[in-house]
Amino acid sequence: MIDPQQMVEGLAVCGYDTVVTVPCSSIASLLCLLDASKPLVHISATSEAEAVGIATGAYLAGRKPILIMQNSGFCDALNVIGSLLDPFSVPLSFLVTGRGGFGIKDEPQHRLVGKNFFLIAEAFEIPVAVLSPLPCDLVSQLCSLSRSAQVSGKGAVLLIPVGMISNSNRCVYPSERLSYGNSSKIDRVMLRNPSRRSVAVRAIRNTVPDSVFVATTGYTGRELFASGDIPSNLYLAGSMGCASAVGLGIALFGKSAVVVLDGDGAMLMRMGNCATIAAQKPSRFVHVVLNNGVYASTGAQPTLGQQVDLAAIAHACGYKKVIQTDDYSYAADLIKSAADSRITSPLFIDLWVSSDEEPCPRTNVGPASQTLRLRQFLNGSSKKNN
Repeated sequence: MIDPQQMVEGLAVCGYDTVVTVPCSSIASLLCLLDASKPLVHISATSEAEAVGIATGAYLAGRKPILIMQNSGFCDALNVIGSLLDPFSVPLSFLVTGRGGFGIKDEPQHRLVGKNFFLIAEAFEIPVAVLSPLPCDLVSQLCSLSRSAQVSGKGAVLLIPVGMISNSNRCVYPSERLSYGNSSKIDRVMLRNPSRRSVAVRAIRNTVPDSVFVATTGYTGRELFASGDIPSNLYLAGSMGCASAVGLGIALFGKSAVVVLDGDGAMLMRMGNCATIAAQKPSRFVHVVLNNGVYASTGAQPTLGQQVDLAAIAHACGYKKVIQTDDYSYAADLIKSAADSRITSPLFIDLWVSSDEEPCPRTNVGPASQTLRLRQFLNGSSKKNN
């Protein structure tokens, strides 16, 4: 059996510096220990897909992240693994608990995933090794995990049978962790004359040319590309809803200001990201939701983006400053102030735009090339803002 402290020490020996987790009862003691383990940075995510996004951003900023989650949660993140890690060549390491597997009795909801996990991973071309019960093998396996992820180009898994890691010591988390509230107000500046999204994207990009821009999948990325392709642009393909998580990972460890160009449909898909962003308090971070009320890339089906108060959601999550407006010039000025650290962040802008589209070229820079050049732009430097 592996002691949680041995696992933490093994991670450090193998060069991992950032651990992104989603809770699992079978390793509660390890998760508790990670909260107090320096110099490892521990980030708890609200979902597995969000965790993959955050770890991707950390990797782009030069960190060596590892993710910890259940096998069922890993399956929940398969879309992001297939549409983000694979095309963008992001080699992430995963520690995955094998719920429902290895002949160990578990809850019925884990049966199918536990029985078929190796087949699932194989289908996604993810190499899987099983954690040895011998402590003397731990460091070798953790270091091999990183090498396997590099070889696969998209990640690798070290599968942990339930009970393999000692789980005898449980944390009692202090009640003050449950406090909430936001004393700031929402600024609403609605002129009732929204512009085209492409016009807003171009104006925002030109206002803060030295910032990193992460664009959500679909037309938004194409419009960012059309506004001027530079190495600090990242155009996500697939992984809908994860742009804000990727941006968070970059903001926590990179040098530059980060602007996420999100969509209303994408934000609604993964609203848990907003809670994590507010809790992490990244500096010089701007989350712009280009709210046109439709899924433009799939045929303009209506979203709930203009029926749900997205600004109020961000405010409740705890963003330092929250704006709702259809004036892109006003939004651009605020983004400039946040990028220059003249106003507190994270800054959230619910920017209403027209649903009218104009022809826009597809990005001609391959995803893997985007990864390489953005890592070079960020220069591998790291910091922690909170």
